[in-house]
Amino acid sequence: PPAPPPPRLATGENRPLTLWPLHRTPATTMTRRAASAEVCHRAPALRCLSVRDVAAVLRPFFIAGWCASDVLHALDWRPDGTRWPHDGAPTWADTSRVRGWLRYRLAGWTRDGEPVRSPEQRRQAARTAQAIERRRVLEKQAEHAARLDQGDSPEKVRALATIRAMFAESRRKKTAKQTPEVSAVRVWTPLHQPALEVRQSSGYEAPLVNRKCS
Repeated sequence: PPAPPPPRLATGENRPLTLWPLHRTPATTMTRRAASAEVCHRAPALRCLSVRDVAAVLRPFFIAGWCASDVLHALDWRPDGTRWPHDGAPTWADTSRVRGWLRYRLAGWTRDGEPVRSPEQRRQAARTAQAIERRRVLEKQAEHAARLDQGDSPEKVRALATIRAMFAESRRKKTAKQTPEVSAVRVWTPLHQPALEVRQSSGYEAPLVNRKCS
């Protein structure tokens, strides 16, 4: 990506230092001071502090990927989404107390002394997760549509035919086992005696039946 443009010099009494975009993470000492100056300008409670003091407090957060917008958000909101009380902001010019107030507000966004993910990093992670899930759903839908367009493959057709044949053979054997096959055997005798017919089947022998010869 192209290199970001250098910070612009501000004019006027209220903006004596370089301007820095709120949503850009500073990466050098100079840009961290510029971002800290932007925080001081937008947070009136910090204006009694020097930019060097604010930059020293914010340095671990900027190194962790925070931007000036994240710091301003952390001064007003807790990580759980509840708002800091407005009466908690200092209105005095005691630099040590203001510096302690700044550290206390930012300490709520640390874990084991290390900054947690910033609000912007959380939003970016949520957008990334949504994009991954959306791409997964679209790929699954495209795969399903491709299978419908192509129809069944020859391997699937052969497999289905084999399964149907197996089920047909199983039904045939089951039917044959439940209904024994009966066959008739005609025994011819001389003309003056009636013919004898014997019915035979597997496991079953029919009684002899006398029938007249036609």
